Amino acid sequence: MNNLMFNWSNFLRTIIIFLVLTIVWTFLCIKYDEFTDIDKGLVSGLGYLILLAVSIGQNFNHIGKIVFFIFLTIMTFLIGSYVIGPLIGFTTNSMILYSIINSVFVSVTMAFFLDKLRGIEFKKSTTILTFLFLLLAYFIIDQIEDFLYIDYDMHPRLTMFIIFQFALIIPITIGITLKKAST
Repeated sequence: MNNLMFNWSNFLRTIIIFLVLTIVWTFLCIKYDEFTDIDKGLVSGLGYLILLAVSIGQNFNHIGKIVFFIFLTIMTFLIGSYVIGPLIGFTTNSMILYSIINSVFVSVTMAFFLDKLRGIEFKKSTTILTFLFLLLAYFIIDQIEDFLYIDYDMHPRLTMFIIFQFALIIPITIGITLKKAST
């Protein structure tokens, strides 16, 4: 039987950094009305993507890898939003199909990049767990985004970023910090 080693300090540090950055950024987005009246969502969206990449990237051993991972994270989400989304919209206009395809794309892409940059020992398990968490995120977003907007004036776009990225960072961080124990 294989023994597993879980690095709790890396896991907790990553999640705490992510939560603190997310709370601060969300407060700023709400306080300053997402920073712009012309193109709502661009600045706030890039901010959320950067803080996700920095939270995960602080586990890397080189600043160049962090910068590259920030770029890869932004590109992954731009492709998911502006390529996969419209393709699904033109063909079937199904949110369920988009949720499944985008969850597969993001989980496979992020696990692949992180394996190359940091190393993920359990790639398949991490990818599957990430996929399931992202599907759950889509369900949760659908259920609560209007509630948060009506009661707390939190735009559904902010709700989507927070829930989706939280559902992404948990399994990815587990994948990074879980290793086979040396015997």
